[in-house]
Amino acid sequence: MNIFALTVPGEENGIFQFFRKLWEFFYYDVYLALDSNYQNLGLDTGTVTSVRVIVLGIFIGAVIGCLYMAYNKQVLGGAVRKMLSEEGGCRSAESAKTISELGFTKNPLIKSALQGSASLRRVVRCVEEDEFYRAQEERRAEYEKKRAESDEKLPKFRELTYRVDAKSDHFYIPEELCDMAEHKFDGKGFSWTAAIIGIVILCIAFIAVLLVLPKVLTYIDSFIGTFKK
Repeated sequence: MNIFALTVPGEENGIFQFFRKLWEFFYYDVYLALDSNYQNLGLDTGTVTSVRVIVLGIFIGAVIGCLYMAYNKQVLGGAVRKMLSEEGGCRSAESAKTISELGFTKNPLIKSALQGSASLRRVVRCVEEDEFYRAQEERRAEYEKKRAESDEKLPKFRELTYRVDAKSDHFYIPEELCDMAEHKFDGKGFSWTAAIIGIVILCIAFIAVLLVLPKVLTYIDSFIGTFKK
């Protein structure tokens, strides 16, 4: 079944029709245009299809990169800037605060990042986590001493992993990491507006490449062909 033949009753002449035609133009006339044989260049259909997929992959990767940069600078950066502000003041374990005290209770992205984002946790520390691993190191030292003195073959010390509770744990940025955090999550570096503009430019460039590349390959293929005759 051809999905491009599907219509919505009452919307054939409306916005649905516009987007359907736009998609058909992009898919058939732009994306699949790079699907010919260029025998003089030694490019068959399979090779050309691979080139098209690579171009699409680069485009998707660049779009994801734009969104990630905006997320990193604006969403995660918002939490970092609040911790570094005079109002937040989370620059030591003694002044650490919960996300509720920081005003991020209703932000699921911040909660998730505090639990698992390697980028954010590179500068943000958790008081309860620090205490957990400090106590574990003390237990390890005692156990290793006991293991060395024991005549029995004791198993290796079992290390446990602390699971951060984003709701109740206390977070802070150590003084020695404040400069790095401020630079890494500088909100002026990449805004959501910049991300949207960047994606629009990428879309235009992507379509331009798909439109121009077949013509360039055809021209080169024909040019080489003249020497083979």
